[in-house]
Amino acid sequence: NEQFVDYGLTARRTTYSQSLSQRNEETITYHIRTDVGRQQEIEDVLNNLAASAGIEGVKAFPTEL
Repeated sequence: NEQFVDYGLTARRTTYSQSLSQRNEETITYHIRTDVGRQQEIEDVLNNLAASAGIEGVKAFPTEL
């Protein structure tokens, strides 16, 4: 019975028409799935991205049980 961790990275982008009269917002969510026990490197990369954007990071499992 395999267990996985599924991280979701949502990116939002705003573009404007040439006349600046219209604003378009695109949102896409990337899912990154990895085996439990192998998630730490992915989690570190995602948390570094979050920190650079001023967003709080995540932890798949609590450090203290």
